[in-house]
Amino acid sequence: MLYDLGVNGDYEGMYAWLDNQGDKECGSSVAYFQFTHEGDLPAALKSAIDGAGALNRRSRIYAIYKKDEKIFGRYLIGDTARVPLGRVSATGMKSKKTLATPNESGWSDWDRRGYGLEDDQ
Repeated sequence: MLYDLGVNGDYEGMYAWLDNQGDKECGSSVAYFQFTHEGDLPAALKSAIDGAGALNRRSRIYAIYKKDEKIFGRYLIGDTARVPLGRVSATGMKSKKTLATPNESGWSDWDRRGYGLEDDQ
């Protein structure tokens, strides 16, 4: 799971929730854990995270999971960050328009091919 709670996010609350899941920290804002659930994994995980109370309106959480021997990824909360009009991009160039909008799953065709991810729908 990858998470971005923003500058004022409740990271301590998220860390406490992740500790209760028995997570293994994998770097900055990345955690690995086993999650026991019934039914749809993304819906169950989103519900459990919502109940932790560590989220705000700027929070973004992306889950990567295995289903039927295939790997899937999807935003549970939030969406990809977009560069606002006229802002300086990571390359230092001023953009005249926003970056390309990702598809519904949040992954571009290149990402899907490059990482072997499948759509889970």
